[in-house]
Amino acid sequence: MHPAARARFVDLRFKREIVDTSALYRFFDGVMRAINRVLLRFTGRSGSELDAALSFTGMLEAMMRFNMQLTYLGYYNNPAVWPKREDGSGIGYTPFSQREKTFEVKPIRAHPPLTVMTPTILDQEGIDVIDDADVVIVGSGPGGAILAEQMLEKGRRVLILEKGLYVHPDDFSEHEVDMISRLYSDGALQISQSLRFTILQGSAVGGTSVVNNAVCFDTPQRVIDTWNARSSSGKVIDDTAYFNSQQKVRARMRIKKIAEGTRKPLDAVLNHGDSLITSAVKSYFAGREDAYEYDVVEANIVDCLGCGYCNIGCKYGRKLSMLDEVLPAAQHKHGADNMRIISEANVTQLTESSGKITEVHAVVAGGRKLLVRNPKTVVVSGGTIHSSWLLMQSGIGKANKLPIGKGLCFNMGSPLHALFDRKVTAYDGLQIAHYLKVHDHPGFVYETWYNPPVAQALTMPGWLDTHFRNMQNYDRIAAVGVLVGTESNAHIVLRCSPAGRMSCSSRHKATSTSWSTRW
Repeated sequence: MHPAARARFVDLRFKREIVDTSALYRFFDGVMRAINRVLLRFTGRSGSELDAALSFTGMLEAMMRFNMQLTYLGYYNNPAVWPKREDGSGIGYTPFSQREKTFEVKPIRAHPPLTVMTPTILDQEGIDVIDDADVVIVGSGPGGAILAEQMLEKGRRVLILEKGLYVHPDDFSEHEVDMISRLYSDGALQISQSLRFTILQGSAVGGTSVVNNAVCFDTPQRVIDTWNARSSSGKVIDDTAYFNSQQKVRARMRIKKIAEGTRKPLDAVLNHGDSLITSAVKSYFAGREDAYEYDVVEANIVDCLGCGYCNIGCKYGRKLSMLDEVLPAAQHKHGADNMRIISEANVTQLTESSGKITEVHAVVAGGRKLLVRNPKTVVVSGGTIHSSWLLMQSGIGKANKLPIGKGLCFNMGSPLHALFDRKVTAYDGLQIAHYLKVHDHPGFVYETWYNPPVAQALTMPGWLDTHFRNMQNYDRIAAVGVLVGTESNAHIVLRCSPAGRMSCSSRHKATSTSWSTRW
């Protein structure tokens, strides 16, 4: 097909007829929605879920979006498209390793490397059964790692089973696609059953702390009150104990404002779009200073270099993730025999007898089965989705009708982009720098924000050629991420094939009038 004819075909079938639905598409919409409603009703879904049944155009949009995202992964990871050329083509990106610097770039390694048992080691040593486990923790993210350290301090021995890979920070790179594929669940392409949104979860030794922005907020009192109000048996969370625990974690992780202990000038460390947004916020709220809270973020980051790679792993040891700080510190202090970590071990089943977990079943990469027998304590800390799936799959809490997998909520992210008439280079510096809270609207928070090319392409607005034109302005754009806490009205759906492979999905049903904060 001639390029011009192909462009006309794509513009008609995949843009105009989706936006202004054609008669043919409306017919397919009705047929597909009716079929999906029947299937959802057969699986016992609620009326609101039936109303949200996937349509033909919805499926077409999802397929297009997914295919475009795959294209972005390849195209914008190619260094050939990064330089801005004389004809205006190219996106204008310079990786951190090639930027001019007036400071020393040296990785910090505060602790010896972790000792991790990989599938290769298990195979070499012929390990299929572990009989001497004291405490078994499923997941090595913030929850699991902090608990492991605390258990070790009390003289317990800990075995951590982690689904993700073990990647030492020395092996982190500027290659976005490589790092995304190694550090994220499903390569950051995990989507909800409705195909309407992507769910980002870290999957590596250290969990999501390896790839998040390390930004920390204290839990608001109103959230604790909401949680307690849901219990029919009275208050279930001791406020004083909860907040004391939170302060101890703050101290352990050295959480503080980025401005403290960071090289000066601070603006050179923060992403270069941050100052533009800061000026706009102050101008907008002039004379209403009591209406909002705007400040640099608090984070478990020490002496940030401003590379902008928080979301693909900090190679320089400045972000105090579980991989960089808690896990290696605990293992070094208590010994690798007392703190064992097995990577690429997907826990698939817990066997319960008389209220006690007697067996932990895992499948290790390559298909090897691993059985942990008679552990004294089992902690499930594998993230919201996998933890819920594991408990449901194992029948835990079913007899007591516990609401496992229910009440699911998210921080829904919606980026806003601003195009300027000059070069901004917002990619240069700390990805999330300032936050904005509006006191009269506690259900959301703004964060000044930007990404390297691939990640920014995945969030850049626009469809096909419009998206391409937007990305050509990559170096002239500043952005904010708007995080909205959803209502807790979604749930996990347990799906298993005969082979026992897991496919979980969630339904999000919040409306624009029902947002509320969930931290």
